[in-house]
Amino acid sequence: MDITNIKKILKDKKITYMRLSELSGVPLSTIKSVFCGKTKNPTIDTVNAIKRALGLDTDEQINGIAQNYITQEEEKIIKIYRALDEKRKNYFMTFAEGLKYQSSNKEIATPKGLAMTENK
Repeated sequence: MDITNIKKILKDKKITYMRLSELSGVPLSTIKSVFCGKTKNPTIDTVNAIKRALGLDTDEQINGIAQNYITQEEEKIIKIYRALDEKRKNYFMTFAEGLKYQSSNKEIATPKGLAMTENK
């Protein structure tokens, strides 16, 4: 279902963005940003709140509103990553790739030996 279909549902049900905000609990500014295309990747919580408010199945992807869901945990990871200096970003990526490798091989990751020390 694309953005045009969602807008049609809103029109058919005579639901304004303001009312959608009230029904979904999503701030009006966020609703407007999502529907005008300013917000390209809203969080999965936002998308699901909009879908529930419109009576849509939350397991069905709404193409055009959220092509790539970003969970709150993923947002937190992005914020942490962006706050790091380049050296720590490289360490972070190496660690994440190691976790991905371990996960794909059904290994258990442990935090032992992960302490990073500064070379001064």
